[in-house]
Amino acid sequence: MSTAVSDLKNLARELDEHFPQLSQTELRVGLAAYRAMTSGYPVDINKLVDVVGLPAERIGELMSEWPGVYRDEEDRVIGFWGLAIRETSHRFRLGENQLYTWCAWDALFLPEILGATADVVSKCPSTGTEVRLRVGANRIEAAEPAEVAVYAAQSGPL
Repeated sequence: MSTAVSDLKNLARELDEHFPQLSQTELRVGLAAYRAMTSGYPVDINKLVDVVGLPAERIGELMSEWPGVYRDEEDRVIGFWGLAIRETSHRFRLGENQLYTWCAWDALFLPEILGATADVVSKCPSTGTEVRLRVGANRIEAAEPAEVAVYAAQSGPL
């Protein structure tokens, strides 16, 4: 196995250890939150009730228990596990809707979860070069510049 693949598998294992293990119901809530956020607008938890089949109070409890869930002054979800409504340095466009991701990694896994293709624009933190990607549900469809690489903090290019 190549070093890059081995490093990626180790990184994935380490990341997995930091995320909560979700029940099927919790997975439905998370997916519904992601999908609702793709509108580009803050998400009122009441909008998830019919999709998830849980009372708003229970959905609210879960959202309050989970790390990485951010709400605005009206208690609407504006950030959820890597996806954001408010501007960051990582633009993430789904169709006509402009969203943002918390980091470059998020832009690589969110299209698969959403079953959608995203146009991503970010800047390399080292060189300042603008990087553009078209990320499909299963692969990177286009990259500019073509020699783009993602670096893990301690392992080098993947």
